[in-house]
Amino acid sequence: VASLSALGLRDLRSIGARLQVRCAAYRAGDEVRIALCSGATAELPMKDLEDAANLFLWQPKAAAMQWATKALALESRKDDPSAASICICIREREEDDVEEERPSKRQKGPKGPRSVRLRHLLLRCAETGKALPEDPMARRKKQQKIRTPAEAEAELIALLLEILSADHGNGDPSNAFRRLCQDRSECSSADSAGLLCGDLGWVSRGQTEP
Repeated sequence: VASLSALGLRDLRSIGARLQVRCAAYRAGDEVRIALCSGATAELPMKDLEDAANLFLWQPKAAAMQWATKALALESRKDDPSAASICICIREREEDDVEEERPSKRQKGPKGPRSVRLRHLLLRCAETGKALPEDPMARRKKQQKIRTPAEAEAELIALLLEILSADHGNGDPSNAFRRLCQDRSECSSADSAGLLCGDLGWVSRGQTEP
């Protein structure tokens, strides 16, 4: 009860809210996704929540933004200025994410980093009232629109939705990415042909910012 009060739930009683505390359990090793919805997003049917969560499988921020977007499209919520939702994903760490214990007699050496090949689609942005920063890799500088970070994020989620929809529709997400990258990306890497479109090469763990 003390911890609940510290979270501010005690204040809800003064406006007549009914406090409900529920517990859930899951087995170790299970993958869990949790949706926290309030206001408009709490009115979404379960199917809308599940569809977005399954599409953005391990992309919780994208799923939460999709819920909020759908909530604001509800007839009863068209006048709402904003909507709130939180998506939490829980899963076990991959085996290569956990450093294995080495026997004391085994020769010690640095653990090899896991590398991935990256391709990206870049939308440049700047805070309101500020100019875009100089970028030697920028593409089509004269045509660029100055977006806020929030606007860029919303555009990127819409593009991600289009790419993932191609995958779920038995299409080729690689072709969808290449088409969108060539058309929308503001990095000069988008001018590369074929599978090199948007290519950043091999990147090792810890080499870039999260």
